[in-house]
Formats: sequence, structure tokens, C-alpha cells
Amino acid sequence: MPTPGVPALVNSAEVEEYAIGANGDEGIIKRLIGRGQDSAVLLGTFRLDPGQQGKFELPHANGMEEEIYYLLSGRLQVRWVDGELVAEPGDAVFFPAGGGYEIETVGSDPVELIWTAYPAP
Repeated sequence: MPTPGVPALVNSAEVEEYAIGANGDEGIIKRLIGRGQDSAVLLGTFRLDPGQQGKFELPHANGMEEEIYYLLSGRLQVRWVDGELVAEPGDAVFFPAGGGYEIETVGSDPVELIWTAYPAP
């Protein structure tokens, strides 16, 4: 547990990666900052290989949650009930609480992104 008011360094090499999805085929997440560091905000990385996709519902179990993806590489298609978009490196996608969305890689390059959520799930 960090000391209140004191910055804490989290070495990404020491943070466990885990696969998500029913079969572990919806991407790889690494949670860098979150409840484990007594933070209300989550910060992590997310990687999808070509052809991978996932479905998400907001809010999650905590009852409210907003998320932001910041793309580092690859192209990501985001679909929801009334529309879709394609994000590229340097783009940020905001997901407000209360919606559902699907994501899928576009093209032959993996997608790597930085993921934030509030409050941290």
C-alpha cells in the first residue's frame, strides 16, 4: 500500500498480464495502476492481435464506469448500437457510462493501446 501523498513507481515488467474473454481470446490486459495502489483511476495497457475482438458493457459491476482508449499502434474498429468508428494511432476513444460496445482489430497489425477507467473496476 502506498504512503498517502507520495508518488509510487510501478514497473510494467513486474505487472502480470492476463487474457480476457471466455476463451482468453479477446486480448491481453496489463493493469498498471488501480485499486491495488489505492487509486480510484485505472491505468493499463491492452493488446489485441489481428482478428481479435471483444464485447464490453458499461457500467460494469461497480455500477458506473467511463473508459478511454489511447491507440499506440494498429487500427481499432469500435461498434455500438447506432454507429461505428475506426481509431488509429494517436486517437483517443471515450466510452461514457451506460453503453455497450464491441471492438475489433482492422488490418494485419496488432492493436496496442493505453486504457483508463474511472472509477477503477
